[in-house]
Amino acid sequence: MRELPPNKPVLPTGYRPRQTGRTLARQAEPMDVVAKICDLPVQFKVRGNVSVVDLVAASGYPAAPEALTVTAVSAYLREHPDLIEAWLTYSEDKRTSSGWYVSQRSSGTFEIGYHPQGERISVSDRATACAEFIVREVRSIAG
Repeated sequence: MRELPPNKPVLPTGYRPRQTGRTLARQAEPMDVVAKICDLPVQFKVRGNVSVVDLVAASGYPAAPEALTVTAVSAYLREHPDLIEAWLTYSEDKRTSSGWYVSQRSSGTFEIGYHPQGERISVSDRATACAEFIVREVRSIAG
């Protein structure tokens, strides 16, 4: 067994951090950001001791906000439909005086809006409606 020098991190073979001026930083991969954001309500509920703000920050979104698009999120949700229900529950359970929400109407369509008085859109596709909400909610959280 090979011994490692003390206090040296073990990096995967071929790992090359992106050079950014004097510092080295690992660039967030777009699909990693989408996956972590889409899993946010599950992590929030399971972990219980972490804020939504912290989960957004840890997702890589702040370093790559362009990765979070309605198209990318809706595609991911179609592959992981259980996350749609998690986001609908997250929206329903929010306890704020203002903010984004998504709700299913009796007509079967979904309303995405900003409470109390803000933009409102109607979407018929479940994954797209949820993606519209996710993108708006995360942008709002991230500031």
